[in-house]
Amino acid sequence: PAAHRAWTSGEPATVHSRTRVAGLAVGASFALTQSMLGRGLNDFILVDDDAIQGSVGLMATHAHTLAEGAGAAGLAGLMADPTRQGRCAIICTGGNAEDHELAGISAAAGSAVGTDETLSR
Repeated sequence: PAAHRAWTSGEPATVHSRTRVAGLAVGASFALTQSMLGRGLNDFILVDDDAIQGSVGLMATHAHTLAEGAGAAGLAGLMADPTRQGRCAIICTGGNAEDHELAGISAAAGSAVGTDETLSR
């Protein structure tokens, strides 16, 4: 939320992060990141931990990709807007999943079974 708050306000921001996703648990914005976002970002979508965990499961079951939560956040953001049209590419980054994230991937993959309709939108 710190990067989002800084991007929307145009000012540096510090917030208390409550996410379980270690790669996104940044409590303060950074000037370099904000300057890059300010030049090219058109939209900024916030998603909750459950949406990210669901995307981790989808990536594991449908793309056979083991992604940490931060790496699956782009898919969670895309799925948060079912009205979005056209083709889209999602960059999956991050290889630093913590133990609690890895433990949750199996559960997320199990709950993602049967979601082919969601992915074909």
